[in-house]
Amino acid sequence: MELMNAGRAPADSRTAEIIKRWSGAGTTAIDAGHSVSYLRRSGQVRDRDFEVSHVDDLDLPCAIEGNEVCGKSPLRAQPGTGPSSPVWSLG
Repeated sequence: MELMNAGRAPADSRTAEIIKRWSGAGTTAIDAGHSVSYLRRSGQVRDRDFEVSHVDDLDLPCAIEGNEVCGKSPLRAQPGTGPSSPVWSLG
């Protein structure tokens, strides 16, 4: 939601719906998910704690393009235009 408040637009209607659904949910909302259940069962609760402590800590928006997470220029008003640089590869 913060990116939308700063003038960015969701890439598509699915992204807009996800933003609407989870906006304002708070970090404890992840505790109801399957991922956190797995982390608890496997003794990796520190990973959950890391995620919760790193909400909104990026200086630029990111997107998945193919098999890469790409940082988007903070100066662009709309996603999907202009240059992007890979942050790390998923593949």
